[in-house]
Amino acid sequence: ESATYEQQGIVYVYKVEKDTAKNVVVNVIDRIDNLALIKSGVNKGETIIAAGIGGLKPGTAVIKKPIKMDSLVQSIKPKF
Repeated sequence: ESATYEQQGIVYVYKVEKDTAKNVVVNVIDRIDNLALIKSGVNKGETIIAAGIGGLKPGTAVIKKPIKMDSLVQSIKPKF
């Protein structure tokens, strides 16, 4: 969820294309704890910027620092 931001009711994420940030519209269908379930807007294998998007602008050069999805998923606790 820290990767998303909203402007005028539209939800965006920044994805990395050619080592620069590009904002794209996403369709969030649910939010669970600190994760957003995205239906469309990004595809499997694409890299999104997961944190630190506060001062980011489209076209900003970025350096990838990959994190494992497992480290994010482990923060979800079952509610049943």
